Amino acid sequence: MEQKTYDRQSGKLIARIAENLPEMSGEVMQGWIDDPKGLQKFLLGLRRFIWTVVSDGHNANALIGALEAKGRRVSNWAKDVMSKAGFKTTKGQAYNFVVIRGDEFAVDAERTTANIFAEGARRRYRKPPADAAALLREKFTQEELGFPYVVVMHEPITDSDGYPRLLVLYRGDGGGRLYAWRAGPDRQWDRGRVFVFLAPQD
Repeated sequence: MEQKTYDRQSGKLIARIAENLPEMSGEVMQGWIDDPKGLQKFLLGLRRFIWTVVSDGHNANALIGALEAKGRRVSNWAKDVMSKAGFKTTKGQAYNFVVIRGDEFAVDAERTTANIFAEGARRRYRKPPADAAALLREKFTQEELGFPYVVVMHEPITDSDGYPRLLVLYRGDGGGRLYAWRAGPDRQWDRGRVFVFLAPQD
């Protein structure tokens, strides 16, 4: 059941991406939608952004309130990270996101926080500000994102126990949860995660 759900959502996401790529033929698009792995194949060669949010200037408490008002669940660790000085907010900034999929690292041991940041830099991807994770969570359910686990690759923020953490989006009641996972440089991530950066500036 879960696989079919994500197949349908993949088709919706592909269709939304195509709005930015009008030169695609309908036949090509339908072929991707019909393919259960269409989204993954599409993203393999994609170098354009797939989601966009605009910052609204709300502080951490207001962002948490907006998330909870929509039924999104914010974990205690996410709230802890959002209370730190490293969590800054902006207003009127458009964030265009791109992803690196976990399965792009052929060797599991190489899928570490440090290596993912290095690969992002190699592609000229930029680290998003941490508030982008909350805005992404507010705008999209997990099904709309099309991936079960989305790790936002902002500068890690040290939690109250002294561990660096990254904000993470995953499934849950009300369309999704916002969590914060430990993200030391040597942490090895699972193959099924996707890692979110900002698109390169032209």
